[in-house]
Amino acid sequence: PYRHYLDHERHMAVHNLSEPEEKILVETANARGRAFARMATEINSRTRFRIEVDGEVVEKSQSEILVLLYDHDRNMRRRAAESVSEGLQGNAHTGTFIYNTLLHEKDVLDRLRGYGSPEDSRHLANELDGTVVDTVSDVCAANFETVARYYELKANVLGIDDLAHYDRYAPVLGQESEIPFDRARQIVLDAFEGFTPRLRELAERFFSEGWIDAALADGKRGGAYCAAVTPDHHPYVFMNYTGKPRDVMTLTHELGHGVHDLLAAESNHLLDYHPVLPMAETASTFAEALVFDRLLSELTSDEEKMALVCNKAEDTFATVFRQIAIYRFEQQAHRARRSDGELPTEKLNELWQANQQAMFGDALNLGEEHARWWLYIPHIVDVPFYVYAYAFGELLVLALYAQYQREGDIFIDRYFSLLAAGGSAAPADLIRRLGFDIAERDFWQGGCDLILERVRQAEELAKGAGAI
Repeated sequence: PYRHYLDHERHMAVHNLSEPEEKILVETANARGRAFARMATEINSRTRFRIEVDGEVVEKSQSEILVLLYDHDRNMRRRAAESVSEGLQGNAHTGTFIYNTLLHEKDVLDRLRGYGSPEDSRHLANELDGTVVDTVSDVCAANFETVARYYELKANVLGIDDLAHYDRYAPVLGQESEIPFDRARQIVLDAFEGFTPRLRELAERFFSEGWIDAALADGKRGGAYCAAVTPDHHPYVFMNYTGKPRDVMTLTHELGHGVHDLLAAESNHLLDYHPVLPMAETASTFAEALVFDRLLSELTSDEEKMALVCNKAEDTFATVFRQIAIYRFEQQAHRARRSDGELPTEKLNELWQANQQAMFGDALNLGEEHARWWLYIPHIVDVPFYVYAYAFGELLVLALYAQYQREGDIFIDRYFSLLAAGGSAAPADLIRRLGFDIAERDFWQGGCDLILERVRQAEELAKGAGAI
């Protein structure tokens, strides 16, 4: 049962230093880059963003202020974006110093360990060939026009000629109703049961046994994640539930991770049970597809369907194209730090803005203030080059879900086998068992084609609803 783990360790061992050197690195880890990463997390957690609401200036946490970017009132979205930009500007000097320090540390460690490029250590840990990741990145970048096409549609639906970055997540149906946490629980569990009762049973444990921290709290870090521990201990779900419809999908996503961990723990040992990053997004994204289809089937009007499809399209863009834009920003930042030395804030802003704007073309103008928004992205600090795993996972799941729709119930056992495998095999081997070859460019293009179909669906629904 340890063969795969030992094979992987042998590949990693090529880059190990001597035992005394490794001991020094382990002993000093919390006094080096890890300390700076922790500092960045604490700065973001403690930053307060000032904004006027109902005539009164209030302070909000990062999670609370970002929620306002989804508000139906454009003026509120604009003020929220300005507040975010102002808050991040206050952190710019420290944030730039921290990021430069982490970039430099990785350069030193990569050189000592013999890695040829900044991404190599991540690819090796993910058990992926770098050429596969390059293919994913290139295919996604070649399909950025899908994002621009969608935002041309959204500009027409909203009746806004000069779409700004704070309009990206504007609801197309005006005010969205809040969804209480108990209702979100029911939505998710019902959708899971529609796939198979076993999926519901596994997810229900997170609620009944108190494995979810979803309440908002002062000083609580933003974002959401599922923390796996060991095969003999359950995972935990962390999120900030604000009652927005998208929070239902966030809850769904993290529960997907949790179910994946529970299944993998049943048949794998400590060293092999957790899936590598690209595969870790499989169950979470598949769960989102189940909930989305359940919600869509319950709607009757083209207007409501359009709103849901638009939300899904935007979430998919954030998972696929935006993450690849962030990945490309990281690639350029790491290389620039190695070739040019310490990077000023302005250079990092320039790299960030160029990669983000590439998605939107002329359909949306991000504006100068958006250039500093790299400062609140935790992944680039905590886990360099992590983010391409999101795009990998989403495009993979698009293929898996299409297969499920073709095959029906006979797909379920094979899907559970994939999840139960955990990290016991490399991604290429696990996916090959389902009949796919991740080295083929057409495989990834197929996923992007399905995203384009979602945009076309939104266009047709918008016409049917009389929105354009």
